[in-house]
Amino acid sequence: MKRSLGRFLLLLSFLLLAGCQSGQDAVFVDPNAVQNGNYGTLSFAANGVTFGIFDEADAVMQALPEPNNHFVGESCAFGGNDNYYFYNGFELMCNEMDGVFRITNIRIADDTVTTPQGFSIGMTEEAAEALLPSVGAEQQTHSALGGYTFVSGTTELVVLITDGVVTDIHYTPAVQP
Repeated sequence: MKRSLGRFLLLLSFLLLAGCQSGQDAVFVDPNAVQNGNYGTLSFAANGVTFGIFDEADAVMQALPEPNNHFVGESCAFGGNDNYYFYNGFELMCNEMDGVFRITNIRIADDTVTTPQGFSIGMTEEAAEALLPSVGAEQQTHSALGGYTFVSGTTELVVLITDGVVTDIHYTPAVQP
């Protein structure tokens, strides 16, 4: 129990610091121009529910089991509040955008979840690289941080690799050029 609480507090600290460090607002795809399902090949699936960035959060969360935890904090990128929902193996961040509560970030939390694209925390770099041709994103780049970034529709999927192992996987809105 202490370990889980410690991991939760560490993650919470990271999210709060990461969201507001730069002092600048992030520039994302205009959510007004987005309709549900505009994430191309970069959807996520859990508990038999397929969803992605900018989907209406209320509809998705009604189809998912109850989250294990929920946290609300001030948003730097979207205005208003960031709403974090913690499920077994993944986390959702949701924000209100022009009166619609939308999914704005999906993060894989541990090695119990594999993305529809085949990535999982803890897999080797070689195994991740073997998946690259099958992702089907319009853009694919090698990340300066180590790993890969894929863009499809209005979604960016980041797979970070540290010391030859996948250490972080998250879906976010694609940044405008």
